[in-house]
Amino acid sequence: MNGYRFKMLWIGDGPDSNFYKEEIRKNKLQENIELLGRKQNPYPYFKIADSLILTSEYEGFPVVYLEAMLLELPIITTDVSDSLKVVKDKYGIVTKKDINSIYIAMKQAIEQGVFIKEKFNYKEYNKEIEQKLEKLINL
Repeated sequence: MNGYRFKMLWIGDGPDSNFYKEEIRKNKLQENIELLGRKQNPYPYFKIADSLILTSEYEGFPVVYLEAMLLELPIITTDVSDSLKVVKDKYGIVTKKDINSIYIAMKQAIEQGVFIKEKFNYKEYNKEIEQKLEKLINL
């Protein structure tokens, strides 16, 4: 990535895994990107990470947001379900779903860092969810 030093660990797999392996090889990024496959326990990787990167086109609410927020890991994410409400200006960077925007966000993270501006209050979050559920159930 234009002379920047970085290391990405990709956790998970799917139907495009072989495509990604080939792209990494073609672009000579083997030193920078490591495909780890599925992991029973991803938390040791959270512990060594500088940030969580989610580049999905579509997602329901990403539970990985909550995991990262609990572990105080800044987030770089594309604009998927609730990202603007949950992540933006509090827990990281929200970017558009195109390669150039993701590149700019990653470059910003390398050059300036990604910072959490608000401590996640899981008790308050759980209380809000509980109230919403009670409201739905008691309609």
